Amino acid sequence: MRSFPRRVRTFLRVARGVATSPRSFVRDLRILLGRYAARGGGVAYLPETSHVTRSLPFRVGSDEPHLNVMVPGLADWALTGGPNTAIALALRLARNGLPVRLVSTDVPADEPEELWRHFRTLLDVDRLDNVSIADATKAPVAIGRDDVFLATAWWTVHGLKEMLAATSAREFLYLIQDFEPGFYPWSTSYAFALQTYAFPFRAIVNERMLLDHFVERRIGRFGEAGFADTAAVFEPAVDERHFYPEPRPDGRRLRLLFYARPSAPRNLFEIGLDALRAAAAAGVLDGWELLAMGEKIGTIRLSRDVVLKSAPWLSFDEYAAFVRSADLGLALMLSPHTGYPVLEFAASGVPVVTNCYSTKTRDTLAAISPAIAAAEPTVESVGAALRQSVERPRADRPTERQISLPGSWDESLEPLVPQVREIIAELRR
Repeated sequence: MRSFPRRVRTFLRVARGVATSPRSFVRDLRILLGRYAARGGGVAYLPETSHVTRSLPFRVGSDEPHLNVMVPGLADWALTGGPNTAIALALRLARNGLPVRLVSTDVPADEPEELWRHFRTLLDVDRLDNVSIADATKAPVAIGRDDVFLATAWWTVHGLKEMLAATSAREFLYLIQDFEPGFYPWSTSYAFALQTYAFPFRAIVNERMLLDHFVERRIGRFGEAGFADTAAVFEPAVDERHFYPEPRPDGRRLRLLFYARPSAPRNLFEIGLDALRAAAAAGVLDGWELLAMGEKIGTIRLSRDVVLKSAPWLSFDEYAAFVRSADLGLALMLSPHTGYPVLEFAASGVPVVTNCYSTKTRDTLAAISPAIAAAEPTVESVGAALRQSVERPRADRPTERQISLPGSWDESLEPLVPQVREIIAELRR
């Protein structure tokens, strides 16, 4: 992984590129640094609204047709869970013979050698000759009439509108991994994000309950009869090499890990914090070690005897071991997607409290894992779920993996490859 000073230099370069004034530079840098600290599938880059409706620079002149995968930032700091999933799918399509071009739409791309070191963590290959990298922040992207586009975030949809018009395809692929208007309050950004679901696309959806949310709420094209039947759907993988139950060391303090992201409103930091305060006031957390992961929040005293401290920054292997070491997890997200930290706790056999929302119900969460305790997104309900989980006998903790999701991304994504290839062929016809 790139050293911290090099990451800071990257932040400065990005912020200088999008800031329109010294004040916006400071604001954007603060946002970027806050999101840099997020982990577990969080969004590492969100654009300024004034930039998102612009078209990306391109030129017509590419002979070989490509699948162009539009990634906001092909840079180490920006490659969190969502972008990694898009790249993991693209690499498997390339391994299956499809020429793929990865396009960095908003953030200057890292050098190819650095990127391939990262790509090898997503697919065990040295390099694929039919995968190329384009940096749209530095030069126009060359496209041909038979090119097809895969959008991976709502603003990458806006960026490819004119590029799509220059090809024979009349629709693009849209990898949907959350209800992205929910990243914002009701606002211009919310409206722009919502607008993309009415564009001409074919859907690839990460998680069945997320697809059900779009259909039940009749969002954009998902309100059209039969449209959802054309979608490709997959369930997220939870790496069984990293997230699995392991014995607790004798004599160690009980440990609660709180997925704390104050900079991401959908993660309900304040509800989680107040629920922990209520549990601490009731005395059920006496003697526990409480650690916050995700962002640095300092030290917060919850009661006379209970303190919440920030966990240190960890590598992925260290993070996985940290999750396995927990006795209880708290990870909230006001979204119809479960969120990766919840799944990682559950796969590790760690009881985890999360919240319901829309199609993410107690029943759908229980079907994923018995380790997931679902609460309404209120302080009272989350606090009650925490107290019940604390009082649950330690002997009830599973010794074998109990989660209904794939244990590897090959298991998750390989069955998707033929379906996506067929959709691409249809778009070219």
